[in-house]
Amino acid sequence: LPSLHQVAGQMPVPVAAPLVVSSSSPAPTPTHTEGGWKYFLSHVQSEAQSEAANLFHELGGEGESWLDVKMADKGTESMMEGVRGSKVFILILTDSYFKREFCIKEFEMAVTHDKKIVTVHPPTAKNSLTQIFASARIKGEECPDPKLATAYKTIGDIEAIELQLKNPVYTAACISLICDHAGFQPPPRH
Repeated sequence: LPSLHQVAGQMPVPVAAPLVVSSSSPAPTPTHTEGGWKYFLSHVQSEAQSEAANLFHELGGEGESWLDVKMADKGTESMMEGVRGSKVFILILTDSYFKREFCIKEFEMAVTHDKKIVTVHPPTAKNSLTQIFASARIKGEECPDPKLATAYKTIGDIEAIELQLKNPVYTAACISLICDHAGFQPPPRH
């Protein structure tokens, strides 16, 4: 697979999508909102709030992405319906992601509902990806559900896209990679 720097220098570049699971049936429409999103953005707010907000905006904003802080109903059921009502689960990897109750619930809901999973990480998490994936493998060892256990143990096998969202050229390359992995065209640049 090409690196972000290669993609930035020669966009667009075809990239093989690192699909973990795929959906064979349409997701139900959530009742708390209008629903039918392309993306669900899962993150630890204290570690990746700005990255999640930037991704929300870059991926088309309202109607395209589900992000908790942008929803009227931020309750657990609304969050779970957001996962079910989205086509792609974008997991923003940070140090405590696999140690946080709601992130774990979101991830497990995505796996249970066969969502396509795309992993991304802020540059600050690059040096700790090994520990992040080790936390996921430990969760997998403890998990009695075979499907979830496998997902935890193999999440590190997916190419994690480094989020470079401060430079417009790198931002466009990141969004292009994310959309390609997700199976969608990038939204028009603003």
